[in-house]
Amino acid sequence: MDLAVLTSGLFKGTPAGRELLVATSIGWKVKRLLQSNHWTGRVHSVFSSAFNVRTPDGQVFGILSGQDRHCLAVNVRRQPLSARLSIGMPVTTRNGWMVIPDAGLEIYLESSHIWRGANSPLRPGTYERVARAAHAAACTGCLHGSLDGLGGLLPGLAGCSAPGRANPEPDRWAVRAKAALGDLLQALASRNPWAAARATKAIAGLGPGLTPAGDDLLAGLIGAWWWRERAFGRQSALMQRCLGAVASAASDCTNIFGYQAIRCASQGELPEAALGVVKAIITGSDTLLEGVVPSLLAFGATSGTDMLTGICLAFMPLNRSEQKYLAL
Repeated sequence: MDLAVLTSGLFKGTPAGRELLVATSIGWKVKRLLQSNHWTGRVHSVFSSAFNVRTPDGQVFGILSGQDRHCLAVNVRRQPLSARLSIGMPVTTRNGWMVIPDAGLEIYLESSHIWRGANSPLRPGTYERVARAAHAAACTGCLHGSLDGLGGLLPGLAGCSAPGRANPEPDRWAVRAKAALGDLLQALASRNPWAAARATKAIAGLGPGLTPAGDDLLAGLIGAWWWRERAFGRQSALMQRCLGAVASAASDCTNIFGYQAIRCASQGELPEAALGVVKAIITGSDTLLEGVVPSLLAFGATSGTDMLTGICLAFMPLNRSEQKYLAL
């Protein structure tokens, strides 16, 4: 499965009953599918603001709609997608277009930005600068992000609280996730795929949202970990097995959208706003952080803050006893 993210794009002269949309970004596998021969698939499943398409070879990828350019696009004609789409509707692609005739939708994918972050190399900053940048990112999230759910971990990471804001009492599911995070961090640092999978099952799928808070945190954490290991020359087949184990374990615990975000992150693929934060931390650039952290915090209602929490966890221990596992 891979994602295509939509934005509103009605064209002049659109025939009545039809709507033309333009995707703002697509996964690299979707791009590869577009470059293959014309194919006809089917609508696999439908939700109020998302649907999945199954290709003739059995692949499944999601089309998301919403209101944030970093996340989803505006709802199609302000109607839930479930009011217009049904499972089994034919989906055709040709010349960069995806067409669902029975729903009156045509989606242009060809000119979209490709959502693939694992290409350009990074020159990391000193260990001290990296740690300082991660702390600064956590402080910004604490001041301006949502402290509900797993964002409530940020004050502990930053060692501060937001002026005039009471740190909310965490929900039970957030307490459960926090208890498993130490085990997950230790499993990743010691390169133990079995332990990483076991810890993931206590986090994936927790919390509200189309992509639950636990999934957003996991995506930020393992995506940042992938880039961190790469930047410091410590990538290995065993490390990749650990990240893959996280994604595999999540597939049994959450919905297809949360799993997709985690699976992409396990290969170093993150939303542009999240990747911008990861790169700024690795390079130790306070200047870059000032511009990219607010963009990530604007990602959904709480998703950006949850993802930022995961990113910071990749560079900062939960407590002193875990520093030996997370030493850069």
